[in-house]
Amino acid sequence: MINKFYNKKYSQKENLFGKDSRTVKKILEFVKIRDKLLDLGVGQGRLAVPLGKEGFEVLGVDLSEVGLRQFLEYAKKENVKARAICEDIYKFEFEEKFDLILSSVSLQFLGSVNKISKIINRMKKHTKIGGCNFISVPTKTKMAIDFAYMFKNKNELSCYYKDWEIIFVDELEGPYTNGKRGTT
Repeated sequence: MINKFYNKKYSQKENLFGKDSRTVKKILEFVKIRDKLLDLGVGQGRLAVPLGKEGFEVLGVDLSEVGLRQFLEYAKKENVKARAICEDIYKFEFEEKFDLILSSVSLQFLGSVNKISKIINRMKKHTKIGGCNFISVPTKTKMAIDFAYMFKNKNELSCYYKDWEIIFVDELEGPYTNGKRGTT
């Protein structure tokens, strides 16, 4: 299962996916209200904690107990107010609204368009007026490895947001090719 895989990976390396200051800076360009942040698939908190340092109260959801423990330790070290829920992001019950909802390289594990559509609709419904969703997904055109579901291209994701103002879409080479760490 995916949680066992990531528990093992996170146990082997504290900062498995490295720092991502480029993405944090890009998000901060667009997000003006910095109150509540939900990170679906938070892992070790590589995006959530730096954003928390910018004023967000963070809720992280992930299946990996090891990743969540490391996320909370990282948040505490950086004086970020954070909570964690160990749960499948698809089964997570949204109980509040957020200024920013992140899903960075998580949706592809859901395995079906139907599940992805449902979670995106819940993300949209639980985003405060004036808030943002930030989603990063691998696409078949840019990844050499397969996931349970692969987006065909960046336009496929944009279709879910036809009723929203889309302020930024980009397709970048990811740091993973053939399942091995590369450079960004």
